[in-house]
Amino acid sequence: MDSDDDVPTEAYPNEKSDKYLDKIFEFDEMPKYRSISELLKSEQEPEELSPGKQARKIAVENALKKLKKGPDGRY
Repeated sequence: MDSDDDVPTEAYPNEKSDKYLDKIFEFDEMPKYRSISELLKSEQEPEELSPGKQARKIAVENALKKLKKGPDGRY
């Protein structure tokens, strides 16, 4: 038994969005890279670490400097 309830209705266009909301969520961000060469160049540079990771890295480097390397190159 077929019913008319499952027949798709006419398509209707999306409602226009609220102008105020469009203004709030409008982003004027400039693209991070202007060209592919800038993107590739940035990939080669090491990414910036967060302050916590940076401090941890410096602490480890300083600790390693204080340790003496053995003849086999290990600490």
